[in-house]
Amino acid sequence: MNKGTKRKIKFFLIRTFLLPLIILVMKILARTWRLDPDADPQVQKMMEADRALMAVCHGCFPTVIPYSILARRMRRPLTLMTSPSKDGHLLDIVVRSFGIDVVKGSSASRAVSGSRSLIQAVRDGKLGILAIDGPRGPRAVPKPGYLALTAATEARFFLVTASASGSFKFKSWDRMFIPHPFARIKIRVAEHTPRLHEGETDAEAILRLQQRILSDARELNSPIAVGLADAPETREIPRP
Repeated sequence: MNKGTKRKIKFFLIRTFLLPLIILVMKILARTWRLDPDADPQVQKMMEADRALMAVCHGCFPTVIPYSILARRMRRPLTLMTSPSKDGHLLDIVVRSFGIDVVKGSSASRAVSGSRSLIQAVRDGKLGILAIDGPRGPRAVPKPGYLALTAATEARFFLVTASASGSFKFKSWDRMFIPHPFARIKIRVAEHTPRLHEGETDAEAILRLQQRILSDARELNSPIAVGLADAPETREIPRP
């Protein structure tokens, strides 16, 4: 049996047997999680924006799931951009089970051509979600495509960072974590200006966002911050 056949069999087994179990467990857990009431005004502000993009690090994504219920109640459906890879396909199945729409794009690209569906969804009033350091990292390092996407959608950009009072932690590249049963989710929603001024370069804008991600993750004691060094500083960049 060649490697290609083995991969196909493995993918089939995961999709057919393991994934439904993961979804069931996640739905049971999500019903027990307690949301941080201190974040309500921030979440409300994001939900009420005419056009909005939510950026979240790959490892924090499970904590976004409970907010999909709130978004549906507010008639503000969430739309996530995922990669066209097999891993991205598995993620599609999981997030759709929680009522989150999916569009395909390439987060590694600077162009917006592969993200037209997300751009249109945001323009239509849906809340767009970006796994800003996905699909394969490095962890907490934003992909440059978010600058072009924000400009193309003319959306307000919100950085979402999360932690939990207790969680199951994974030793994956993204340090993904899933809150324990009845854990309190700690979440910070911060509106971020992709460009402070016309002269700011892409590298400077990305560095400034990376510094904000690290700062918020550490303040929340988020698992995604474990083992991360400080973002390199090229100059003093004001925090918006």
